[in-house]
Formats: sequence, structure tokens, C-alpha cells
Amino acid sequence: MGDSIPPNMKALRQEGIDLYLKKDFTQARLKFQLIFEEMKVLENQVDLAQFRHSLNLDLADTCVQLEQYQQAFEYAETATRIGNSLQDQVRIAEGLDKQGEVKQKLKRSHEDILSDLMKSLQLKSKVKECDGLKLARTYDLLGVENQKNGKFKEALLMFERSLNAKLNAIGCDSEEVGDSYALIGHICDDLGKYLSSDGMYRLALGIYATIFPEHHPKTISAYDGVINARVKLRKFDDALELKQTVDKLRQKARKSNDCFDIPSLYSLYPLSQASPSKPSSCKAKGSIIGEIIRYNTDGVVPVPLIPQQHGGVMIHPKFGEITGFFHTKYFLSYWAYLHEGNCRSDGMRIMLLGSQSAGKSFIAKLLSQDEIMKDILSQTPRVTFYNMANIAGYYPCEHEIRKDYRRELDKKTITGMELIQQSAKLESIRTALVKKANPDAKNGFVVWDPNDEEKYKDSKADAELHNQIQSRINAIRQQYVTVWHFGWRAHQYLSHQPFMPVNGIYILVFNLAQEMDEEVQTRDGYPTSMTYRSVMREWVFSIVDGYPTKKRINVKIGVTHHQLALPIILLVASHGDLIENQDIRRHHFKQFKSNLLSILPSDYKQHIFSTDIIFNCNPDDKSQNAIQERQQCCHQLHKFITVIANCLPFITNPVPIRWYITAAILRLAQDDNVSSSRPGGNQFHGEEVNKIMLLSQVCDMVKNYGIYFGEEDVQNMLLYLHDIGIILYYPNGDDGIVITAIDWYLGILRAFIILDGHRAQNLTIKRCFYNARQAGILEENCIDSVVVRFGAAIFKELIIKSMEMADIICEIKNPDCKDDQRRYFAPQLLDVQAHDFNLSRYQVSEWLYVGYDSQDITYLADGVYDCFLTKFVKEWKNVDVELRDRCAKFYLQDDRYFILIKKQDCHIALRYFYEPSKPSSTNQLDEIKLAISEKRPQNFIREKLEAAAKQRIYRLRQYKCQFYLKCNLCQKLNCLGNKSQQQEISKDGRCSSCKMQFNCQSLIDWSMCN
Repeated sequence: MGDSIPPNMKALRQEGIDLYLKKDFTQARLKFQLIFEEMKVLENQVDLAQFRHSLNLDLADTCVQLEQYQQAFEYAETATRIGNSLQDQVRIAEGLDKQGEVKQKLKRSHEDILSDLMKSLQLKSKVKECDGLKLARTYDLLGVENQKNGKFKEALLMFERSLNAKLNAIGCDSEEVGDSYALIGHICDDLGKYLSSDGMYRLALGIYATIFPEHHPKTISAYDGVINARVKLRKFDDALELKQTVDKLRQKARKSNDCFDIPSLYSLYPLSQASPSKPSSCKAKGSIIGEIIRYNTDGVVPVPLIPQQHGGVMIHPKFGEITGFFHTKYFLSYWAYLHEGNCRSDGMRIMLLGSQSAGKSFIAKLLSQDEIMKDILSQTPRVTFYNMANIAGYYPCEHEIRKDYRRELDKKTITGMELIQQSAKLESIRTALVKKANPDAKNGFVVWDPNDEEKYKDSKADAELHNQIQSRINAIRQQYVTVWHFGWRAHQYLSHQPFMPVNGIYILVFNLAQEMDEEVQTRDGYPTSMTYRSVMREWVFSIVDGYPTKKRINVKIGVTHHQLALPIILLVASHGDLIENQDIRRHHFKQFKSNLLSILPSDYKQHIFSTDIIFNCNPDDKSQNAIQERQQCCHQLHKFITVIANCLPFITNPVPIRWYITAAILRLAQDDNVSSSRPGGNQFHGEEVNKIMLLSQVCDMVKNYGIYFGEEDVQNMLLYLHDIGIILYYPNGDDGIVITAIDWYLGILRAFIILDGHRAQNLTIKRCFYNARQAGILEENCIDSVVVRFGAAIFKELIIKSMEMADIICEIKNPDCKDDQRRYFAPQLLDVQAHDFNLSRYQVSEWLYVGYDSQDITYLADGVYDCFLTKFVKEWKNVDVELRDRCAKFYLQDDRYFILIKKQDCHIALRYFYEPSKPSSTNQLDEIKLAISEKRPQNFIREKLEAAAKQRIYRLRQYKCQFYLKCNLCQKLNCLGNKSQQQEISKDGRCSSCKMQFNCQSLIDWSMCN
């Protein structure tokens, strides 16, 4: 810098830098600020402005160390402005670099940070004489930012470019080049390139060893990187030997009075991104399992997992069995298992579905062995059960073998770590088995197969070691199902669709004492408007239509092989106690199955498996024969579930063990004892686990626990945990919603869907609930009443958003409404017994039909129709809507006519009508036809129906939604094909079925011909 800068200011700045290097950041900041005071009397000159630029960067660095990030950002912005005033591209870039670095501390968006850093890179690249180290600095910052966001390939590219810039600028033996090798080693580890990681860390170690004492922190960090890579390459002996060397170096460092600077490159990382064998990372990773087991263990005296100098974490005594190995093999084994360990899927969901009063609640109690003799009918039914049932064997789940699921997660993790620890003794045996049984197993991590037991017995391993391994295998073999039961009606498909797993087994229950065409009765014995035929068809189509692929599996039951399509639906009968004769029971079951299959298309039939199981559902029958009969039915059903589950790809494909760690953390919000102390969720290791969270919040939590492998991995994990019933997940890109407290959320949803308004004390709220049942319109004060009752007021908007994402509700806005109350269209709230529309005083058009060819699909489920209505109302923004059972009426105020939409099997029927004006309605009809010709509402309706059908029915994504006319003679529907768009259609059309000419008045009414 020039001579215009007084020497005393230069000296003050040097003093500040020295204090900064000694980590006396407060005094360093005072020195830098003192210079600013003295500069006020000086005239503005170029070199003085350059000095001020450097001083602002110094202050930004100091404020970062003092965690005063907002002030640091202001200093960085000032430095950028000074660079702009000087038109100095390098100084502008340095300011942008510092802005980007501080924004990382402020947790600004990834795009915002990248914007600053990319601008800096562009500016530096334009300056030929730009220092290579300054260019490398920007590359390093870009690499770190990409790495933090799981973009490991992009990060690797940035670190490699930084290394090249440093090599060109200062050669190959400098500290800065060693730092680059360490960074590349770290990112190679993230990418699973462990051999490359080992090589990079060894290059860094070679440089550090020549310029630093052997116990310098950077040297030790490089050793740690090599150890981590050796562990993941399964070179445990090498890792142990190096670890012993590093422990000695650490002891020497503690005895030394030398004061080493913390490597600046590591200060850029959050805790979760630090090198896996650094002390801070040990604390983070150890805290995961420590907190989980501490949370789930009562009455146990804990022992320390981490040495006191690293903070101390209390852990289950199980880990104390091998504390002698903790700082060597044990922690390294844990780290390897956490990041690469796989396990067999530990559970799945069983969905109990069926008509009202079919006995689902009773069967759910039987399956979970929950006081099966209690009079269930006298109790208010729960929406769902998700008790655990052991399906490892063919026996009913007894109380003594039922497990707390969280304890099973912990046991699985502990077992896996201990298995890895034993691997050194069984390496040759394991390697042979892996190559033979699991040729594609990644890095030799094995999903333990019970069939391998005999191989171990025949091995040369001693009996004691075999018994130890055998006990671990037994512990890891447990398979559990969660039993879910929905008491809602079948036509309320949208309400339970978010809970329907893609990978699960469905049990369809029917009342054996009822005929297929009888009306379904309520629990109180009142008839409904639906028959068993329509209810069972609705359930089957709702289940099958939501499955994304046409997979089939081969299942061997007894000596018979069955080809079953996924998802599998087990047919089970209830109320066998109402028919005494066994032969008549079996005949009724066979007849019901035959009637059900007769109404299903051939490809739907392949999903049905008849169990021939008939439950006695009389709670008053406590005879020994009845108890044995129920136990036998449970035994048979468990057998079917076990055989089928063990054939499902979902169960047989291994899953990462880290997903179970995350599951245990997320399930904290479901614990009533802990959750009740806080309205929103639980504080766990510095992170809040809320009952309902955004996907981004879950990603942040996973990052903080050091098990983040990119957003795609998190989404796959959430879908998996959703399928096994640990959480509920509404996927919607970056705005996905995760519900961790399922009971709590189900209670809220049930209060809306079942319209549980009788608990409300306010008469206005009671009236709103009643109106919702009559009109299918939900007012905001109803929602407020429910969320307050469940202590969910702070989550109100997220709850509304989750229901909107599932198309359960959509907001409708009336510009003429003066109050602030929001109103929501919710077709499933409608009482299905509501009467039809009376059109006797209206002029009506002929019917026009919209839908699909019956060869493509024979039935559109009511859930698809409700989804269509929700999408239709949401985008049309028509608030004047009135609902009836499978029917809706819309009034178009501008054009003064109504549109009636009525759901049929695989079509939607449309007609419009209007109240004729006096004395003549000729001009009125012409105006309506003109409006229809110009606006073509039928096209909009078809578009929304096609969108709903493609969203809910995967097989329809290749088909187009079309218009149809009905033949007056044979009543067959005739497809209009693409002619309905703009082309002229003949008025003397002929039926494609009976070939007779029929009236095409509908085309005229809907202005679809000239």
C-alpha cells in the first residue's frame, strides 16, 4: 500500500492481525476499529481506500470468529462497495467471497450463496494477473457450499480446480496444497471413493509431515482421514495400527506447550461435515446413538461413551462391554455401519379395510393380541391401530415377545456394530459366504440370512464365537408389521389415501352373514345408501389404482405356487359366528368371492388372494372353542402374511441402517409423555422434532446428525418410513410435509372428516359442522375449533396445506363475502344420504359424457371423482357450488345457467339447465349456447378429470379422456374421439354398437357441431 497510509495505522493493523492469530478476537476487533477512528481525519485517496477495503475484510473475519455474523456481513458488503468504487475486480471478488462465506454462517439459501461466489469467480477469471491463491479461495468456498448441500460431484470439481490453481501458483509442497488434498480426500469419502480418499489423505499427510511437527493438528487430521478410508476399505488391522499411532500423537500434543492454529479449512464446515474421526465428529455421531438409547432406557445407570474432554455423552451400558475398543475398532465399526451398513427391512404395514360394521376393529385387536375378550362394540372405535405383530414365525404374537419398535431400532444398530467388530475374526468365512450368497453386496456388508446358520456351524470358528454370532443374527431377524384399521367409509378415499402405503399388504374384510347386494348397515344397524358390492368394488379399485407399477411375485403357500400382482389383497370373512353350519360358512365365503371377482376386470382379479379365513367376531362368546377358533384364524393369517411378506421386494431389498437412526429421532414426537410438555414437539440434541415438519427441516436435522447423503436419499428414506408406518409423508418437491405424530394428526383429520362437531360448546361452531355435512363446505372457524382442541394452533397452516396437497380440501374465495373467514371446498364431508337435485322447474340439456373407454377402465373410484371436483373448483374459482351424493351443481353467474356433474361408473355425466325467463326463453337459450360455444366449459371439465385420473390411477396415464354420447336405443356410449375439439360432427350419427341412427341433440346443446 502507498505512502499515504500513516505508519502507525499499519502498525495497529499488524497488532490486530497478531491478536487474531492468537485467538484474542475481541482485542483484535478493538485494534481494527481504532484504525477507523484515526482514518476519519485523512483525505480519501486510492491507496487509503484499498487499505479500508482490507480493514473491512479483517473486521468481517473477526466478527465471524466472535459469531457476530450480521455485523460481519455488513463489513463484507462495505468491502464489496469499496471495490466497486475503485473499479477493482479482484477486490470486488474478495468482498463477494467474504459475503458468501458469512451467508453460509447466516444459513442463507444455497442459490443466494452460489450467486455471490459465482460472480466472484467470474471477476477473478477475467483478470489475468489475479493471484492463483485468491482464485483457489473461491473454488474452495464453492466446493464447501456444494458439499454442504449434498452436491458432492460438483464439490469435487471445485476442489480439483482449486488444487490446480495452487499447484500453478506455489508448487506442490506447500501447506495450501496439502489442504486441497485433504478436502478432496474428504469429498471422495462422501462419494464412496474410499481408495481415492485414502490416496488423497496420504498425499496431504506427506506434505504436512515435512512442514509441521508430527503432532500438529493438520497432521493428525490427515492421519484420521487415512484411518477412516482404511476402515471403509475393510482394512481393520491397518486402521487399528494407525489409530494407536494417532493416539500417541494426541497425547504428545497435549503435553506440548505449542499452540497450533485450528485449520481454517475445517472452520468452514458445520459439525456434521467434519472429518469422521475428528473429536467433534465423534461427539456428534456418538450423541446420536447415545441420545436414542438414553431416551429409550429407563432405570439404567449410564456410562460415558465419549471422554470428558470431548464433552461427554451418556450411553446405554451395552456399549460398556467393549469400551476398550471404543477409540479403535468400535467407533470405527460404528461409523462404517452407520454410513454403509444395510439391513433387511424391519417392518411393513398391514391395512385392514372393509365396509362399516364388518368386524375390522375386532380382527385388529386379535392380530395385536390387545385384550381380545374385551367388549369392543361398547367402545368408540379408534381410527387406526398400529400395534406391533411379530411375523418372524407362524405363531400369534404373544405379549412377552411384543417389542417397542424404537428398542428394536436400537438393537438392530447395536447388533450391526458388534457384527462388524467380530468381522476381523471371521473375515475369511464371511468373505467366502458373501461371494457365494451376495455377489453384489457393497463393500462386503451382509444382510444376514438365517439360511447361513448351518454354514457357520460347519465352519472352523469355535463354538463360543458361533454362539455369539448366532445370538446377534437372532436379534436382527425380527420382522414386525404395523396393523392399521380405517373406520371411515370407502367413498372417503381421499381422506385415507395419504395413509395408504405403496408397499404393504391389504386385508379386505367382509361380513359373511350379508349378501353381496344388500345395503351396508351402520354400527347401529341402520342401512346406508351403498351395497356390499359397491363398497368392495370401491375398496379394490382404490387400492389397486394407487400402485405405480404392474409387478407380480411368485408365492408358494403349501405346495401351490400363486402368481399375485402387487399390491396383494387378502380376502377375510368376519361374523362367522352368525352361521352355525361350517359347510354353509364355506359356501357363503366361496359365493362372496365369486361375486366379487365377477365385477372386477381380469387384471384386478390377480391382486385378490382368498384366505378362506372366517373369524368369530362375537365378543360375548368367551368359550374355549371360540378362543381356540380365533387363535387358529390368527395363526393362519400370520402364516399367509409371513409367506407373502418374505416374497416382497420391499422386504427382501436391504435398506441403509441410518434410516432407522433417523426414524428413532423422528418418533420422539410421538411419545405422549415427552410431547405433552411442549406444544410443538421435542428438543433433541439441539434440534426441534415437531409433530409436523417440512422436508427442508428434516434435511437440516439429518445434516446436523452427520447422516445426510443428499435430498434424494432423505426423500427415499421418508417414503420408506411412510410405507412401514413410522411417519406420514406428503411428497411435493421441496415443499413436502412430514407428520411424525401420527395419532395426533389422525385425530385432527378424523375430527374434520367425521365432522366430530358434537364436542363443540359454541352453537356457531356446531352449526358450521352441520352445514359442512349438508353442503360439503368447511369454514375456517371449524378448523380453528379442531386445531385448538388438539393443541395444534401453531401448525394450522401446515395442517391445511397437507390436506390441500392430498386434494382433501381446497380454498374457495368469494369476492362478495365481507368477513375474513376462509372457506374450503371438501366434497368428502357430504352426508352420502343427502337427497338429489330437483330440476322439475328448469329447462335441461341432453347429457354429455366425459371419461374413458370401458376396455381401458371399468370403474372410476369415488376418490378420483372427489379429487376431480377439488381440482375443478380450485382452478375454476367458482364459489357457487352445491353438492349431493356423487353429484354437484355449479352456477355460472355471468351466463345465468347451471352445470350439473354426475359421477357414473367410468364416466362423468354433464348437463346444463336454466330457469326460463318469462314470457319466452328463446333468446335466453341462444345466449347460453353462445357462452358455451365461446368458453367451452366441457373441455375444462375433461381436462380436470384427466388430471385427477392420471394422478390417482397410474394405468390411465397412457390414455386420453374423451367425450361420449349415449345411444337412445341400446343405451351404449359412443366415443366422439378427437372430433369434439373443433371439427364438425354429423347430426345423423349412428351407434357403433347397434348401428341404429340416434338423436345427437347433445351435440347441438353443447355447441359441438355446426
